[in-house]
Amino acid sequence: MARYAEAAPDTVVIADSSLFGTAAWVLRRDDIYVVSPGEISYGLSYPEARHRNLDARMLEDLVAASAGRADVLLIVELDTARDLAPHLPANTSRAEHGAVVILRIPRSV
Repeated sequence: MARYAEAAPDTVVIADSSLFGTAAWVLRRDDIYVVSPGEISYGLSYPEARHRNLDARMLEDLVAASAGRADVLLIVELDTARDLAPHLPANTSRAEHGAVVILRIPRSV
């Protein structure tokens, strides 16, 4: 995953719960947002972590807030990528690697 999901330190990173741990480890990040929280929903229920659990509207807001300031990188499964597609800008690039989809939104949205 590392060669496909390179990220500058200011990149906003979002992952599925199933890929959250791998993304955090590979990218050496502890500030990853989550879509489809699944098994980590309990940890995301704590007040200091709630903002990291994104629904579709929150995702749109985060992408809009990052425009011009930071790239956005999503590391998700195929089904999640399909569900999120209507909520992402047209210039989102997509790369599939098995069951993992890397979506990248450049800062110049």
